[in-house]
Amino acid sequence: MSIVILIVDDDPNFKKILKLKVLSLNTNKIIEKKISVKEVSTISEAKDFLKIETPDLVLLDQHLPDGLGSELIESNEMLYIPVISLSSDDSPELPATNIKKGAKLFIPKADITKAYFLPLLEAIISKADSEAAIRKSEELRLKLETVQTLTKTLNHEINNPLGVLYGAEFILQSESTTKEEKDKALLLIKESTTRIKNILQELSNTTELQVADKGGEELFNLANDTSWKTKN
Repeated sequence: MSIVILIVDDDPNFKKILKLKVLSLNTNKIIEKKISVKEVSTISEAKDFLKIETPDLVLLDQHLPDGLGSELIESNEMLYIPVISLSSDDSPELPATNIKKGAKLFIPKADITKAYFLPLLEAIISKADSEAAIRKSEELRLKLETVQTLTKTLNHEINNPLGVLYGAEFILQSESTTKEEKDKALLLIKESTTRIKNILQELSNTTELQVADKGGEELFNLANDTSWKTKN
């Protein structure tokens, strides 16, 4: 699995130099994972790229044909993606603006040839890789918690109609049961099996779980399950 770095710049000569500098990290074996570089020239192209792939780092020019690079930093597509802002513009407010909007660093374009650039790039990439691993671990933990909570909820909801089924079975097997009692037992069986079927159908159809409190316990209610509030 490689580390993807996206360069957003409309200067073909600068992009070529920057790409060579970035790929030199592979030659020097500074970073364990292989680095691959993708290139776009506009904010629009960058957003299109971000719809299909999530880079590990973005090297972002400020003055682009369709706007300022700082505008891209604030977009939803850039959530959690570290950004190094680059510019040949020496306006004093530019670095502060980019850092305020979420860039990790602001570096003058001329400084990519300086000795500190590659070690700095290595540090940013390594940190971003670690942060991504932490986020994935947290996402997995949350998914496991959701599965555990859902299992707990299903167990609680299905046990009620199951209890009714066991009771109806006892009534039907009893020799002293009257016809009226058997009819009621059969009706309970039908209602309980329908209830179980509906619970499983809701589980299949639902796209979200709603947090609910029941008996002092926080459970997940299946969306659109109107019978939830009526059950004890």
